[in-house]
Amino acid sequence: KTYTINYQGKIPSYTRRLNYESEYYKDRDEAFREIKRVAEFLGSSCVIDINLKKETGQDGNYIYSTWAVEGSIIFP
Repeated sequence: KTYTINYQGKIPSYTRRLNYESEYYKDRDEAFREIKRVAEFLGSSCVIDINLKKETGQDGNYIYSTWAVEGSIIFP
């Protein structure tokens, strides 16, 4: 959930945070799916502070990109 700056209600506090970085994939959506699967496996439904990381490589004349996602998995 997200809350506006003017929200006056109770905002839940989180007690534990696990920083996680996925493997590098050719498809960036696969990197997002990995962090989501890990969060679900660990019993969390919240990932915050997501950063997309890109590395570029070259194989002869072929230039390619690989992607990873890092973020914090939050536990209530």
